Formats: sequence, C-alpha cells, structure tokens
Amino acid sequence: MSTLGNNLAKRRQSQRVSMDVLKGLFADKNKLYPLALLAVVALLVTILLTTKSTLTSRDYKVGDIVPETMKADADYSIVDEDSTARLREEAVRSEPPIFDYDSHVYTEIRKKVSHFFSKIGSFQQVPGGSEGDDLEELNSFLQSEISPELVQSFSKIKDRTLLQSEMLNVLDELLRNRYVIATKENLPSEAETGIKIRDLYSENQTSTYLLDLGGFADIQEVRRRVPERLQTRLKSSGLSVNISHYVELGTELAQQFLKPNLFYNSKATEEKKREVADQVKPVVISLEKGETVVRDGDRINTRQLMLLKGINKAKKSENPLSAFFGKFLLMLLLILTIVSFAQTFFKQFKPTIRDYYLMGTLLVFCVALAKGMLFLIEKTAPGLPQVPPEYFYYMIPVAAGAMAIQLVLRPESVVVFTLIFAVVIAILFDSNFLMGTFTLLSSLFGSYVVSKCQTRTSLFKASLSTALFSALIVVLFSLLISYGTSVHRIFVSLLITGSSSVWIFCVLSIAMPIIEKFDYVTDMRLIELANFNNPLLNRLALEAPGTYHHSRVVAQLVEAGAEQIGANPLLAMVSALYHDIGKTKAPQYFVENQTAETRNVHDKLKPSMSKMIIVSHIKDGIEMGKKAGLPSAVINGIPEHHGTSLITFFYHKAKDQEDPELDQIDESEFRYPGPKPRSKETALLLLADSVEAATKSLQDPTPEKIRGVVQKIFNKYFADGQLSECDLTLQDLHLIAKSFHRTLTSVYKPRVEYPEVTTGSGGTQKVKKQDASRNQQQPKGTQNKQKESEDDNGEDLKRLGL
Repeated sequence: MSTLGNNLAKRRQSQRVSMDVLKGLFADKNKLYPLALLAVVALLVTILLTTKSTLTSRDYKVGDIVPETMKADADYSIVDEDSTARLREEAVRSEPPIFDYDSHVYTEIRKKVSHFFSKIGSFQQVPGGSEGDDLEELNSFLQSEISPELVQSFSKIKDRTLLQSEMLNVLDELLRNRYVIATKENLPSEAETGIKIRDLYSENQTSTYLLDLGGFADIQEVRRRVPERLQTRLKSSGLSVNISHYVELGTELAQQFLKPNLFYNSKATEEKKREVADQVKPVVISLEKGETVVRDGDRINTRQLMLLKGINKAKKSENPLSAFFGKFLLMLLLILTIVSFAQTFFKQFKPTIRDYYLMGTLLVFCVALAKGMLFLIEKTAPGLPQVPPEYFYYMIPVAAGAMAIQLVLRPESVVVFTLIFAVVIAILFDSNFLMGTFTLLSSLFGSYVVSKCQTRTSLFKASLSTALFSALIVVLFSLLISYGTSVHRIFVSLLITGSSSVWIFCVLSIAMPIIEKFDYVTDMRLIELANFNNPLLNRLALEAPGTYHHSRVVAQLVEAGAEQIGANPLLAMVSALYHDIGKTKAPQYFVENQTAETRNVHDKLKPSMSKMIIVSHIKDGIEMGKKAGLPSAVINGIPEHHGTSLITFFYHKAKDQEDPELDQIDESEFRYPGPKPRSKETALLLLADSVEAATKSLQDPTPEKIRGVVQKIFNKYFADGQLSECDLTLQDLHLIAKSFHRTLTSVYKPRVEYPEVTTGSGGTQKVKKQDASRNQQQPKGTQNKQKESEDDNGEDLKRLGL
C-alpha cells in the first residue's frame, strides 16, 4: 500500500509540475512585467522575420526599361497563364464532338411504312364517310401529317404491295447500318479529330470513336436519293406502267417518315471539353529565393512581365495578418517555453528585469544584423557565381550575441539565448536546418572561449577561435551536402567563414562598452578596476595606508576563497579592493590607520558618536563609488561586507556607560544598516574582512590560533544570521575556512626568534630569546579574549559541522 501511495504521490507531483510550468514562469505580479517584455521581444522578432524585400508594384509593360535588378524574395510557383491557355485550347480542339446514335429510328420508319400500307386499303372511298376519322387516327399513330390527297392516290393504285416492298428495300439500303445526320455542320473539319458516337440503347451508353467520316450522310442527301433508288427497284421488279407515278407517291411518303438517326449532343460535348480543359495541369514556373527576375537596364520581355505579375498576384493573395499573427504566436511560444524550462530546471537561471532587457535587446539586434547582412549577401553574392551563395551565410557573426551574454551573465542565460536564437535564425533562412545547427554550435563554442577573456586583446583571440571553429563546421557541412568537396571550395569556405572573426570582434567591441554603461560588469572591466593606479585606489593608498593594506589582504583572501566555491574570483577581489574606500574621508577614525604615537580619537567621543562615524564610511564609500562609475556589483560590496552585524566594541562600551535609570541601550542602534550579503562574493567579503582584522591583532599568529579565529568568526556570523540571504552552503563555508586559513598562514607567518643581548649589573651580558615581532606587552584584555576564543573553538566547530 505504501508503494502504491508513493507512486500516486509522485504522479500527482509530476502532473502539478507539468501544469505549473508556465504558471510558475511569472508566479507573482512582479513578474508580469518580464512577461510583457518577452511578448514585445517576440513581436519585434516577428516583424523582422515577416518583413521582406518586395518587388516593385509598378505596372510595367513589355519593352519598358527596368531601373533596378529585381529578385525573388521567396520561393514562388508562378502559373504561366498564356502557356496553360494554349495547352487547354489544344486539348479542347483535339477532343472529338459527341453524337448520340438512335438505332430504333430505322425500325420505327419500317413500322410506320408497314402500318400505312396496312391501313390504306381499309379507307372508305365514299366522300363524306368516315375517311376523315380514319386519317386522323392514322396520323396520330404515325406522328405525321399525311394529306388526304396522298391517301386517295395510294388507295387508287393496284400494286400497293409491290410498292410497299420496294419502299422497304430502299429504306434498308439508305438507313440500315448507316449513320444519318441532320446536318454535317457539326462534324469536325479535320478528319484526324474524329467523333465519339454514343449508342443510346446500348448498356451504359457505350461510346465508339469514329475517325473515318466518309460514310456519313445527312438527311437531305438521303431524301434526294429516294426517287432514284425507288425507280431502279420498281423497274427491276417488272413493273412497266405508271412507274413515275409510283415513284412520286413513294418519294412523297418517304419524305413523311425519313429522319436522321445520329444527333449532335452539344451539352455533352461542352461538358467533356470543359472536363478535358480542367484536366490540363497548369504550366508552373518555379522561382527560388534570390533568383534574378530582371536585371538593371534590361527591357522587360513577355516572360519577365508574366513573372513580375505572378509574384505580385501571389503577394496580394496572401493573408499577411494571419501569417503575422501565426509567426508571433510561434515566437512567443518558443520564448516562453525555453525560458519556463530554464527557470524550472536551471537553479542558477535567475534573471532580473535588467537581464531580460539585455537578452531581449541582444536577440532583436542579432536578428536585425543577420537580416541586414543576408540582404547584402543576396545583393552581392550573384556576382560571384563560382562560390555557392550559402557559403556567404556563414560569414554572419551569429555567435556574437551569446558571447556578449557570457561576458556579463551566467552560462544558463547563454544556453537560453542560444536555443531561441538558433531557432529564429533557422526560420529567417527559410527553415534552414544547417543554419540553425551552425548558430547553435558556433554560439556555444564562442561563449566557452570568451568566458576566459579578461583583456581586450584576448577578446580578439576568442573571436578568431570562434571563426575557425565555424569554418570547420562549414567544411563538415560541405561533406554532407552537394556543395562539393574540392580543395578550392574548401579553401573559399575557410576564407569566408574565417572573416567572421572580424565581424564578431567588431560587434563585441561596440556592444560591450554600451552594455557596461547599463551597469553590467565584465572581467575586462574588473581587470581595469584592479589596476592600482586607479584614482580611488591611489587615494586610498596615500590617505589611508592601513586600510589600503587591509584591503589588499582581504582581496587575496576572497579571491582564493571564490575559486574554491565556484564564485567569481575577479569580482570578489575587486570588490575587496574598493570595499573600504569610504574611510578616506576620515581615515584617522579607523584603527588600522592609527599609529602607536597617535592617541585613539574615539577615547574622547561618546560610543553613539563613534558608531555614527564608523558607519558613515559605508555611505561615503557608496557615493564615491557611484561618482567614479563603479559597477553596482562592486558597489554592493561596500554596504554588504558588514551586513547588519553588531559594532561590538562600541556597543559594549555604551553598555558599560549605561545608566539603567535613565535609558536602555538598544542593540539595534549599534548595528550596520545592511543589507546582508546577497551574493557569494559579498558574503566572502564579509567573512574575510573580519577574519583579516582579527588575525592581524594576534600577537603570535600561529596556524592553530589563525584557525581558531577563522572558525570563531564564521560561527559568529552564521549564528547572527548574516549569511541567511546568500546561497552559501555549509560545504562552501568549510571550503572557505580552509582557504582563509591557508592564505592567512602564508601571510602572517610567525617571526623567527633571535637572541637579544642585554647588559646586566656588573657589566655582564645576558642573552634571552624574543620574537622580533613583539615590541610591547600584549594587553591583558586581548589575552583574555584570545583565550576565550580558543576555548570556544571546539564547540563552535562542532555546531557548524566544519
């Protein structure tokens, strides 16, 4: 049951994490501003990705001279309307017309002729009889208009049976198994086209393609042939009298019944022609991005005009608003997802509003720079046909942004920036996977090599190293794709990509001073501040030499300690050099600047006044640092190296002078204003400042006594809560204590004892050993405090786990 419960609990925890990823990105109201800032960055990047160099919308006509070279700003598939229309016309012309064949026409005609002759003998010959009714009934059956005169003429002849037989024979000759059309106007003029004949009474109305149209006859031609064929038939039958009368009657009757059996179907023909036209695929001309449509000074021909119109038509058919909105949502989702992931799983990724500003500004700047250089490449690369245009893409300094961030922020920020920028570059270069990969690898390598830069000269070396690494990537790409692997092209790729070092160095050289103006500190800036010829340090050395020496030793301590715990050694060292610059306003009030000959000025002051003077060096130091343009990271060490710790000496002095009946001394009145250390570097400074001062006061600084002082001070600040706002761990404190002990032992080595010769009574000489460093008796109070410190070391050490 417990295992099942644990599994359910883990599953719920996993679900909560997945649901709260985006919620946790900006959990409080103070983080809504970064969300809005990221949305603005996504909007600006989208604008850069959407804006393209469009072709001119001027209405050209054939023969016009073009004032500028125009290229396709994207991949286009343009339909050649004229060629497509010609192909469709050819397809329509080649499609044969459709005719419907009625095979029942011949049968119906024979049936009508037979029915006429069967009925004609029964007609009454008496005028005024029922002949009119019989004739109406006959016409209704025959669906014709047989005249009474014709009926009377037929009723008077004797050989009706012979005439009927011969008429049927003539009909067989003229209609049976023959196509008779109403008019030949609907037949195609070219025999090669042929026609399609659909039998109306066959299954599924099967079609027959007929190419030979020579046997076709129209109805008028058939009617003209009836007298001739009937006369021939009657003569051959032995009829010798009244042949012409018989022929006349038979022809007149045939005229009533003859009709075509083949009909032009215009509707079906037009539908088929439209179907054939629709089946013709449009003629498409493919234009690749960067392909020249028309050059400067050329006269536009028909094809070029068609391409220009096709591009403009394609642009007008696009929905720019929906495309822009889609890209914006994609950019926003990309940025929020990566930032949310980093905030959830990268413990050291804690950017401030200022950091978001920097990363967003650099992202927009780098995308704009890449787009601008891409535009120049598209304009100039076609003039070098021996080099693939893709090679020039790798000249763009895509690694500069990540390198700039590495110089002022943590590596986690570099990873976040690089992932976003690599995807954006891939989209900018039309979903070019290789460009995205190139940006990712170059940026990560560049941020690695630039992390070791501490001088402007080393910055150029890092730029050159990054360019050479980028050139290696391009060579590897050339092995994967069809650019070729010839020595010439490899050399050209190395030369072009290697030139990006100049661009990277230029971008960094311009960007870093600007970034530093926004209170970011770089190792190069710290190296400049560490120069002891700096006016502030020079003044400190001249006006407060004791404080200057103290700051030098503290700088040595914090630098060594920072290296042990993964903090910034250079920042810690420079902060230590400047942490007491405020003491130059009144150096004589600080014990390290007092000599044995001068009297302690605090002996004449009240403890509260002494406390105000001591604390004032913090405010003075901050004002001097800001006036001198010190970075905030260095200025933070001035108030934070004391935190809110108690000014013990003057507090106890005030307590000794306290009159319980008049007032009570509040401990908070004798504490530094703070804030407490908020970084590892300022926490190191807090510890080192007190440790160095306490160690210097030792009369006999043996390694054991130094260790005791270090542990005592560490325990005191730990118990007082001075380390509660920084991210130091107990393991860090252990490593710092060992580092401080090692450094202080090397700085304050015990002096070598040497024999001292004294003259006794009677002129005798006595020899006694004395430490060369001891010039006076150690104060009793100091001995007692030191003894107390030594007695408490063991217990405090156990409490801290050191």
